[in-house]
Amino acid sequence: MHHALSSGLWPDLADASPCYLVRVDALRAADILEAQTTTAGEKLRQALELMELGIELQRRKLRAAAPDASADEIEERLSTWMSAPR
Repeated sequence: MHHALSSGLWPDLADASPCYLVRVDALRAADILEAQTTTAGEKLRQALELMELGIELQRRKLRAAAPDASADEIEERLSTWMSAPR
């Protein structure tokens, strides 16, 4: 099985202090284990939930910037924002 720690994705920690390594290694190990054991369906559900939250945050930002805009105007601005190239 391929592990992220052996893939070169992590910085070289050869010179890090032992206390740092104990704390960070435990966090990384927990994150890696969670990533390896979370099903694809659960990862998709989490991604969609985050997307919904991001859209709601943008909607609130647009509402704060234009408090007199109608709900339809806010949704039109949100649609424009969502379709803008990134």
